[in-house]
Amino acid sequence: MKDQRMQHIFRKYLDNDCTDKELDELLDLLDQEDNTVLDAPLRQLWERKRGYTVPSGQIDWDTMQQRIVGSKHPRATVPRLRNWYSYAAAILLISFSFGAYLWYKNQASHLELLVESVVPIVQRDTIMLMDGSRVILNAGSSLRYPERFSVTMREVYLEGEGYFEVTKDAGKPFIVHAGPLKTKVLGTSFNINAYAGQSKMEVSVLTGKVQVEETNSGRSVDLLPHEKVRYTIADDKFAKIEAADIKKDLAWNTGRLAFEDAPLSDIVQQYYRRYGKKIEIESESLKSCRLSLVFDKESPQEILKMIALLTNAGVKEEGSKVVLYGKGCSGLE
Repeated sequence: MKDQRMQHIFRKYLDNDCTDKELDELLDLLDQEDNTVLDAPLRQLWERKRGYTVPSGQIDWDTMQQRIVGSKHPRATVPRLRNWYSYAAAILLISFSFGAYLWYKNQASHLELLVESVVPIVQRDTIMLMDGSRVILNAGSSLRYPERFSVTMREVYLEGEGYFEVTKDAGKPFIVHAGPLKTKVLGTSFNINAYAGQSKMEVSVLTGKVQVEETNSGRSVDLLPHEKVRYTIADDKFAKIEAADIKKDLAWNTGRLAFEDAPLSDIVQQYYRRYGKKIEIESESLKSCRLSLVFDKESPQEILKMIALLTNAGVKEEGSKVVLYGKGCSGLE
């Protein structure tokens, strides 16, 4: 009630509708140790109606008090300055706390407002982020990212494969979450291959320096240009590869298909994402076949024939899908 009364009288004072008795009451209220601070709207009213602008981060309560005292009432006793300073300190503390709350709320809202870009199979897409970074997404991939990055970091979430060219910002790390892999950079270019259901995930560095962490175990590695890390799901192996052939990892970005010691199960998934044709592997012996190949201008049919030849597989059409069957690589002489 005391706070409401003080605010009511203060509003009347600003409107030049305050009696001498009410002014005495206002000064007594302001002089008390246990008073609460004026809210922001009253402070704005003071600036607008009394022509005294309060500098940012600094409130001259002595001047405000003198203007209140001198405007209508020749009060002989000046309120204790100690109380005015306490009052000003309380204003600053509440203002800072409220500002910190608004900042936190603003940052949290940005993290909640994630935009999702989804690339269908047979397509690729380029995304420009608000910091100037560029991301090229491979077919069947998606990227979630905030409308605006926070003031401390840039975080995005990848499913599938993407090539990143990150704008350098030493004070704001760029972090990519992709399955169990967490990739942290400041400014560089790199490729992440992290499709769900594949036998392995890889991060390959073209320029700059990258830190990759396998979040399940906490293992991490630093990568320089032409290095990569490979995480294989089956044996939980997290290995750094130096002097890697990064061109093969980036072949998809120029429309080519490249496989490096890839199991046939991974190859047929990539074939489907690229050409939209499902391939079913009939025998377990075929699934164990591993190939290293690069296809450039070959047609989907030519690629399928080459895969069948190298894996000693037969090919048959069954409705909308293709079936590979046979003894597999173990049947090759």
